[in-house]
Amino acid sequence: MLRASMPYEISDKVKSFYLHQHGVKNNHSSWRIALSKNLESYKFEMAIVLLLLLDVWCVFIEILGYEGGLNLHVPWVQTLADVVAVTSKTIVGVFVVDTVLHIVAFGPKHYFGNKWYVLDGVVVFFTAIIEFIIHPLVHASHNSESSDHRSLSSEDSSEAETSHQETTTETIAVLLTLMRTWRFIRLVHGVAFSEKLRNDEIHKLEKEERMLETELTHAVEHDGLLMKENGDLRKRVLELEKTLEEALKKAKV
Repeated sequence: MLRASMPYEISDKVKSFYLHQHGVKNNHSSWRIALSKNLESYKFEMAIVLLLLLDVWCVFIEILGYEGGLNLHVPWVQTLADVVAVTSKTIVGVFVVDTVLHIVAFGPKHYFGNKWYVLDGVVVFFTAIIEFIIHPLVHASHNSESSDHRSLSSEDSSEAETSHQETTTETIAVLLTLMRTWRFIRLVHGVAFSEKLRNDEIHKLEKEERMLETELTHAVEHDGLLMKENGDLRKRVLELEKTLEEALKKAKV
């Protein structure tokens, strides 16, 4: 049975079916069943999709900022850019936690045995590395080199600054392209794969229902045969009782 905090209960047969489906071998890991159901729930999936859509807008605003579409010298625009950057990092962090929870819920064997889960996990952690490690290093390097350029002559400083800006822009463009590709894959795969899981679950439940209906039909037929056999035996007993009574009467005579 599930924990008392669950708003519903699952029969042993359904629980066993769910454990087998998700590769959960420990029958006492009821919390993993609850976690799995929550991760696959419609509300959770819609929350992930909304985060993805928000992330796409964050990428769009970041691209405008890097390509000069936003005047970052205006205070409120700079504040917006900072909020977008923090939001993007937070969303990536949520996706990392989501991936870890999926591994815990379904088990490493089932998770890493599914190529789509593996691809999703690799892309999520690779994006986290870009967002939390590589991206800050690029900005730190840019700030450091900008300070060094101030000590050069105006002509050399201008050339160095231009070259550095081109390199930085190219690097950031690659990073943003990778992140946009990941978010697109994540969005399309998340929706399509969730729908596939839901359809597979419905198909399996329908198959299970048909099996149970067949078993019920056989049980009813067997019960009917038993009742008929029981009736025949009762008739036989009555006939034997009559025969015995007649034999006793003849014996007395």
